[in-house]
Amino acid sequence: MSELRPSFQERDRYLDLLSTAYADGRLDEAEFQTRSDAVLAAVTHRDAMAQFQGLPEPNIVPVTPTYPRPQPGPPQAFQPLPEVYRGPSSSGVGRRVVLGVAAAIVGVGALGVISFSGMRTSESGSGVMDPMMPEPEWAGGALDLDPMYLEGWGETSALLREHGLDSLLELRITANEIAGVGSQARAPGELTTFSRLGMGPIEMSESTAAAPVSLADLNLVDWLVQEALDLAGAHLTGAVSEVLLVWTETGDPTVRVTATDGPASGSIQIDADGGTVDYQPMGPR
Repeated sequence: MSELRPSFQERDRYLDLLSTAYADGRLDEAEFQTRSDAVLAAVTHRDAMAQFQGLPEPNIVPVTPTYPRPQPGPPQAFQPLPEVYRGPSSSGVGRRVVLGVAAAIVGVGALGVISFSGMRTSESGSGVMDPMMPEPEWAGGALDLDPMYLEGWGETSALLREHGLDSLLELRITANEIAGVGSQARAPGELTTFSRLGMGPIEMSESTAAAPVSLADLNLVDWLVQEALDLAGAHLTGAVSEVLLVWTETGDPTVRVTATDGPASGSIQIDADGGTVDYQPMGPR
């Protein structure tokens, strides 16, 4: 169980315990900051618990995440407002973090969530996995990841919850902007369009759907974003240019990560079961 990925709530509990140790004088400021950063970067509970060396062991029992598959909505899909996604901006670009492929592979393997066995690329070149085709060659490497994709989305997700949103219809994350359309499961016809430039304030506007829409639970989207970035870190190189919530033809939510400017750039897309549903190698560009 210690090889499971800690949730946002579990990371907060680890950080609270470190804060208590700092307040009690058992950690100096430098130790507190170093251990807190390590908890935020932890791939598994084991990594997080390792930061409590010399301190009482945390009594945090890892919980295996389970997510119900959303029910497909009617064929007619909601058409978003055109101003939801604005073009790239020069503001809000923060420091970049380089992910090592070895750490990412260890994290994915330890979690036991994603399996590449039996996955194939279709003959048509669409990237959809076909059990009859040869296994694709996964080429991993270093991946540049802007803070918007982790810290930025984590903060934005919390802000959406504070505004009462618990489901998403659309989500697009870039290094400059986080934008999408959210709602509440109990009132799926009431939509909230949101956007956030860099680490600035979040802007929201409300509207009403012209037809019923399919919604993805916000907790599920959080999980999909993390898992998709983990998989991209293990098998793509370059810089992440986009994280996108994509609905399948059967009405299931997936998340696709796209990386560019690397020898193994491309896109990888996963579903709510943690399986790879699409792989599009592009090469450097």
